[in-house]
Amino acid sequence: MRIFYAACIVLGVKFLHDNKIVHRDLKPENILLDKRGYPRITDYGISTTGIGFGQRMCNQCGTRPYMAPELFTEPYYTRSVDWWALGVIIYEMILRELPFDGDNGDEIRMKIIRKRPKYPLTLPANVRDILQGLLNKNPALRLGSTVEGAHAIMERPFFFVSV
Repeated sequence: MRIFYAACIVLGVKFLHDNKIVHRDLKPENILLDKRGYPRITDYGISTTGIGFGQRMCNQCGTRPYMAPELFTEPYYTRSVDWWALGVIIYEMILRELPFDGDNGDEIRMKIIRKRPKYPLTLPANVRDILQGLLNKNPALRLGSTVEGAHAIMERPFFFVSV
């Protein structure tokens, strides 16, 4: 089910980005299951429109554990912040914990900026691959951040090998 949910969220974010919408607050609480069991992205309160590939935004927003590092370190960011949040969500679905957690917001922020996520040695290579790609601290190198967008994510082995 985790791969199915992740794939549906990728398609949802792809739809948003194709329509120049950046969600900016992807997190499990904003993903609800419909009556057929399909995840639906909700709560567009801080989303923004008119943002295409390579365009930048400057308002820091989101929910701390799901916020990309550039939101804390750079004056501008791109829609790749949604792909980072997807990486956090997948990490949480697979490992049942957040990759960056702490006792307070400042501790979480510092871990997001400075620490690397922990990947258990038993983590399958296809899972490690997608997580490392989505949780790349360099937004220009992050999986999904190129002109290919969601297609680069959808082609990863994670979606073709059972977890």
